[in-house]
Amino acid sequence: MESISDKTKKHYFKAIEKMPDKPSLDYRIRRMARRLQAEFDKTWLGYERGDVTFKEWEKSLNKWLQAELI
Repeated sequence: MESISDKTKKHYFKAIEKMPDKPSLDYRIRRMARRLQAEFDKTWLGYERGDVTFKEWEKSLNKWLQAELI
C-alpha cells in the first residue's frame, strides 16, 4: 500500500472537520455524493502514484464535499 502524503492528509482532515453531521435525505443527492466520493478515491490514488496534480485532487475533493453539503 502506498503511503499518504502529509499534505493531502492534513488538507483532507481540515475539509472533513468543516462538514456538518447532517446527512442528506434525498436519494438522488446521496447517489451523486457516493459517485463523487468514488471519483475522489480514484483521484487520490492517482495523486499518490503521481498521475494527478494536487490542484486536480483538491478540485475532486471540493466537488464531493459540495455534494455532501446539498
